[in-house]
Amino acid sequence: MRGGLLSLTPVLASLYPVPTVLLAGSLLRERLDRRRWLGVAHAVLAVALIATP
Repeated sequence: MRGGLLSLTPVLASLYPVPTVLLAGSLLRERLDRRRWLGVAHAVLAVALIATP
């Protein structure tokens, strides 16, 4: 049986929009406005705050 942090799974799953936004910017050359970059930054910051003990 494997052991691990099950509580980390929902936190990482909540980041699902971030790769979509980054791929749209890099592959489709879609311009990302300040609001989208702010959303990505907030999501990453929230995961960092939740994941720290």
